[in-house]
Amino acid sequence: MKHPVLTYLTLLALTLLAAACAEEECTNLDDPVLNVEFRTFQRNTFGIPRERADTLVIFKLHGVGSPAVDSLDTLVAGNRTSVLLPLSHENDQSAFRMVYRLREDTTIMRRQAIITVQYRRESFFVSDECGFNVRFRDLTVERLPSDPAFDSIRVINNAISETNTNAVNIRMYFKTK
Repeated sequence: MKHPVLTYLTLLALTLLAAACAEEECTNLDDPVLNVEFRTFQRNTFGIPRERADTLVIFKLHGVGSPAVDSLDTLVAGNRTSVLLPLSHENDQSAFRMVYRLREDTTIMRRQAIITVQYRRESFFVSDECGFNVRFRDLTVERLPSDPAFDSIRVINNAISETNTNAVNIRMYFKTK
């Protein structure tokens, strides 16, 4: 061995580089979340309904059922055009209770909606360092809000994974005056 210190430093550098790459792999994975976008139907001057993005004033938002999801109030309170909701990794359904009002509706201070979604969980192995993660497939809306301001829900993208966290999954449509 001509240069044992150089050999040792090279091995150390390669080990650190491999560890850094493995650690980065885990931090680059996002937790899959349900992306819900808010829309309203309005009639144009010809009486034809058209949809547009809208804003809800959200007062409270939290998970319901078993296991209950911790309150999301601090993450979503205020004027929102969409929300990101964590899904249960232990059950094939998640439910959320939202206390809100339509931005334009100043006559009614607060409304309430409970949204229940079902899905199929699919675990997959990421790596030795990261362990397992979950993808959610076949997303459906099982329970629709019973609210006079609510119109309908449309599933836009029924697959939720670590790679499509910005994709809209559900659009909630509300009626306007």
